Amino acid sequence: MRLYVPADHNALVKVTDEKNSPHYLIQTIRSFELNGVRVLSLSADTLGEARQSSLNLLPRYTLVVDEQEVGQINRLAGVWREVLFVSGLNWLLVGDITGNQYTGYHGSKKVLTVDTLATVDDANYFIVDVTESNDEVPALLVAATLNRWRKVSIRAGVRGLFHQKKRANDLG
Repeated sequence: MRLYVPADHNALVKVTDEKNSPHYLIQTIRSFELNGVRVLSLSADTLGEARQSSLNLLPRYTLVVDEQEVGQINRLAGVWREVLFVSGLNWLLVGDITGNQYTGYHGSKKVLTVDTLATVDDANYFIVDVTESNDEVPALLVAATLNRWRKVSIRAGVRGLFHQKKRANDLG
């Protein structure tokens, strides 16, 4: 199934399909006790959450689905190509931080694809393609975590890394 997630979310956003019918809600949580994201049903029941479990340079998130820990997403390495591993689910994610595009594999089988979409009305979305319906909640948790780790805004692209906007008070 193909799901559309708004890329710039701060509190609560709805996840829709191609026909713009809502399927899930994603809530971003930033507090002293918990830093992460939650996937909620439309009736606001918690289906899963990704909790930040380390404050290192390469952070780690624990994935919880139906009140059971299903794995952890670890950021392994990356300069221009990102490689991430979701332990417990045994998903290997390979992606491109400049294009905000990721593909997830379980062995040699493709599990999910995360891509970006810039629409005409300047709304940015992550497109999450999931091959099996029982992997939708973990895939949305992974996509929301990748959204938190993105280094370049979708509109800026690579040019945003090197060309800073000049301020009005800068001379020259």
